[in-house]
Amino acid sequence: TIETDTPRKFPVVKMSEEALEEVAIRVEDFFENIVDGKAGIDNLVLRQDEINGFIGHSDYLRGNVMYTIHKDQIVEEFSLPMDVLGFNGRYFAGSEYVALGTTESDGQDGYDKKNIVEMKVTTEAKHEDWFEGPLMFMQLQYLITKNKEDEGQKVFELFLEKGYFFGSWVQPMEERHNIMEDIYDSLDDEDMREVVKKVANGIKRVSIEEGKIVIEARDPSSN
Repeated sequence: TIETDTPRKFPVVKMSEEALEEVAIRVEDFFENIVDGKAGIDNLVLRQDEINGFIGHSDYLRGNVMYTIHKDQIVEEFSLPMDVLGFNGRYFAGSEYVALGTTESDGQDGYDKKNIVEMKVTTEAKHEDWFEGPLMFMQLQYLITKNKEDEGQKVFELFLEKGYFFGSWVQPMEERHNIMEDIYDSLDDEDMREVVKKVANGIKRVSIEEGKIVIEARDPSSN
């Protein structure tokens, strides 16, 4: 089983509707400016308390989820009531993290340095009778490369290095496959697909600092 009968409660961050609306407008303006191809866009800064402030306005998530942001790592702790699925008195409790880092492997020049996004989900419930280890573990390599169709543009690419789901390891395909293409193809609306591409390719850098996430837009003139 992946659920438990022992819930946890987390501190609630209180923010006014006006303050949350200011954050939402800031986020919306940032991504709209990227889609519109504007230059000189100010960095988008999302603070830990702002994220938890939105959670505090959700009847379901309030007190049941909390985010903590450290250098190069975002941690989510959760204890979600499962009565919405008919499991009264049961809770999906645990934690997950997203971390940025680098790995080194043998290469033509002695070693290859890769930029990595790592994700892991663990539950408080014990499930050794089903499988051992975390619920999910994934390591992805991300690259910024030149667009083959337009060398004046940069493209964001994402590749599976290794993954683990419900007790089974997932091996990457022999031929490297850009996961972002699957994400784009999953969008039926062509206009939305183009918007997502512009956003993904329009971000220069995402930094995870103590207590905040900083997103830097790519200057179109730098392509």
